[in-house]
Amino acid sequence: LTTYARNFCTADNENPLDYQDKVGHGTGVASIITAWTPKNVKILPIKCINSIGSNSDIITALKYINTLVENGLNIKVVNCSFGGSITNLSDDFDDYGTENDLMYIEYQKLKDAGVIACASSGNNNVDNRYYHSENLDLIFKVIPSMYDNVITISSISSGKYKSGFSNYGKVDFTAPGEKIVYARKGSTRGYTKGSGTSFSSPHMSAIFAILLSNPAENYTSNQVIDLCKISATDLGSAGYDKYFGYGLIDLRYFVINQDTGREFKNYKFYTNLVWWKGRIYISKICK
Repeated sequence: LTTYARNFCTADNENPLDYQDKVGHGTGVASIITAWTPKNVKILPIKCINSIGSNSDIITALKYINTLVENGLNIKVVNCSFGGSITNLSDDFDDYGTENDLMYIEYQKLKDAGVIACASSGNNNVDNRYYHSENLDLIFKVIPSMYDNVITISSISSGKYKSGFSNYGKVDFTAPGEKIVYARKGSTRGYTKGSGTSFSSPHMSAIFAILLSNPAENYTSNQVIDLCKISATDLGSAGYDKYFGYGLIDLRYFVINQDTGREFKNYKFYTNLVWWKGRIYISKICK
């Protein structure tokens, strides 16, 4: 899909066709997704944040993705391992997360087209919907994770506790985000470890991609989300809560044989090796 890959960091005079990762964050996130998914799932790299995390043009990138979808490109999941805070100093603070918010509008277009957008909840241990900074005497919202038209993923530890850094509030599911092994850009060793909700989100994006790419089922995005809600292992307070959402996905409920597209609900899936030990290269093994 590199034919459609683009770089929207044009404020830095970067080449719109130069989508190469110069930091390693995108490489790591993509490697988590590709480690999980079958060969019919492809990565379309879209660069919209520069090497120091600024000069982003996320709205233009989302518009571009929506245009590709409208023109028939088979995009099913958009992983958004990024976020930013909006303060009440902004004149349109109350508009964020509504139909007056340009970014929100683009996410809504994706949702209406049957595309699932997965967003990391953020790494400040605050309520992403609305939090007050006493030091700065400001009120913040975290976007896009607080949007109701994205699927927001928080982070848990190996003990299945909320990660100390993980934002909460508007959360749909949780996934491992501590000491995650991922592909390291420019490393002779190949892999490194990192922590953050940026690495939780691609776990969930991969699960959605696995289900949506199964030709034997032809699931819709809403069906896939409902399947995940039903199969999630509840954590924290009983039922949905603001720290873990609907819980941690248990892939043993619907492990898919990725060669035939057949479903095996009674197979044992080596989730511990994948989730907690970072052995992402064996993530497709079932027994």
